[in-house]
Amino acid sequence: MTQQQIGMTKASSKSTFGGLENPQTRAHHGLLSSCIPNQFGFLPAVPFSQVIPLKQLLALALASLATAGVLQAQTLTPAQARMVGGCTIYPSDNIWNTPINGLPADPDSAVYINTIGKSYALHPDFGRDASNGIPINVVDSTATKVTTTFEDKDDSDKGPYPVGTSANALVEGGPHPKSGDDHHFLTVVGAPKCALYEMYNVTPITSAGTVGRKANGTIHAYEGNYVDLTSNQLRPLPANSPMGLNSADAAGLEIMPALVRYDEVASGQINHALRFTLPMTRAAFVWPARHYASSNTSTTLLPMGARIRLKSSFNTAGFSAKNQAILNALKTYGAILADNGSPLYLSGTPDVRWDDDDLHNLGKITFNDFEVVSLSAIADLEYLPNSGKVDPEAKLK
Repeated sequence: MTQQQIGMTKASSKSTFGGLENPQTRAHHGLLSSCIPNQFGFLPAVPFSQVIPLKQLLALALASLATAGVLQAQTLTPAQARMVGGCTIYPSDNIWNTPINGLPADPDSAVYINTIGKSYALHPDFGRDASNGIPINVVDSTATKVTTTFEDKDDSDKGPYPVGTSANALVEGGPHPKSGDDHHFLTVVGAPKCALYEMYNVTPITSAGTVGRKANGTIHAYEGNYVDLTSNQLRPLPANSPMGLNSADAAGLEIMPALVRYDEVASGQINHALRFTLPMTRAAFVWPARHYASSNTSTTLLPMGARIRLKSSFNTAGFSAKNQAILNALKTYGAILADNGSPLYLSGTPDVRWDDDDLHNLGKITFNDFEVVSLSAIADLEYLPNSGKVDPEAKLK
């Protein structure tokens, strides 16, 4: 497996740690094609001294267009689209992969939504540009491992981390990264290992938006963690501790499994919970979250790990098929509160195939169109300590 990327980067919400909640927006950067445009579409460069019959030229044009994905696109099933690097993302009985549309709404759902802001509009925090979303890097087991140091040593998993070549290791933020942004770096080591490595606020970053190296050949991050994607493991929750170990996300969860990816949307189904942010959260967490990042104890705010879902009565008929795939996932699996950031921002990967104008139609949906899933009902699904496995005897309907 060669090193590759799924999407190409940047979230518009400024997530925070230590209770700081300061949303920011991101800039956007375009992408260039490596083909040469002409009246037949995109063709590889051909010396003008060559005389090519029209039929051959047309065949070449069609082949080139097909290669570029203009005339044909690979159609993936939802199950295939869910995989990354040949890996399934958590077992089928994991809480991320479990439908919650049959669980009751929380009795305080309206209180939460009214307090937080029922007029907040849903915002897709991803799109065409490299700066708009969080990219996923895929490497194989031979990828270069780099010595990594962490600001939060106690909560981070020790390195080295598989980074691969600097030129291909995309960081959240895209080219010309801004100081103070999140700079998440996500890497999947593909099958058969199937491991996920995530870092928050990685440095140094090149002007191309990739992981660089310090003079001594190392990299640094505020936080880092890794997980076996074939398991249900969560970050450890030490005995007598108010919180579990942190991760590259404020809720102590992994980011990659929750991202909206183009291939999933194009397949017609997203079969997992999504990730969203809010500007104010409670100093508390509920399973499967392991951590919080707030000092506000108000019970009218949602804790990290809280699950919201689009109301079943919401009519999606006026939306495109791709947007309907996102909205149906929000009805069936919901979204988990995973970080402090801009209000009702939904996380995904950047991809040149996204139609930004179409995605912006999701902004017609407000927080008032959602409901909070019963916090106690979600808690009752927990089966084992430090595990995302859903109780096999749980009543989901």
